[in-house]
Amino acid sequence: MQSNIRIVSFTDEKMQTLIPQIAQLRIEVFKEYPFLYIGDYEYEKKYLQKFATMKDAIVVAAFDNNAPIGMSTGYPFNYEADGLKQVFLANNRNPSDYFCFGESVLRKTYRGQGIGKVFCNEREAHVRKLGKYRYICFYTSMRPLDDPRRPADYRPLAPFWQSRGFKEHPELIGTVSYQEIGEDSESPKKMIFWIKEL
Repeated sequence: MQSNIRIVSFTDEKMQTLIPQIAQLRIEVFKEYPFLYIGDYEYEKKYLQKFATMKDAIVVAAFDNNAPIGMSTGYPFNYEADGLKQVFLANNRNPSDYFCFGESVLRKTYRGQGIGKVFCNEREAHVRKLGKYRYICFYTSMRPLDDPRRPADYRPLAPFWQSRGFKEHPELIGTVSYQEIGEDSESPKKMIFWIKEL
């Protein structure tokens, strides 16, 4: 990792000053495959605002000098949409037992330097310190291997997640609605869950 890169964790309202820049960063990175997300700046700011007051939540931000170049979030799964929690309940899993790793976004030019590992380490240390969650989960977009929109240089992240102790759970599939490139409006997208037991 470059010496000018610093990574800071926020668990309170101190992260509010970063919201405008982080909102733009989310739009920029999630436009890439596999999400292909068409972001809305005002929605992004509102979405990020909740982490400043959400109990037990964490935001980990990476900076190049003073400019944000990446961020990741974590929050109790109970804060998730009812539709996603229902996927767990239907499989006899208690949502209260789970802490959710949210997005992890990083500008392309900074990838491959170990920043993603630090994001994971910081969030997992936070969960362990809280001491009241049995599992960490996250969900990611499901795309077919032969998706014509998949870039030739796309590197699947499954090996990274597996190296961190996460296991894919094909029985846990939910949907999240958003507008992607090529769509006139938002539509449901399939998401698959990965879980790590603490």
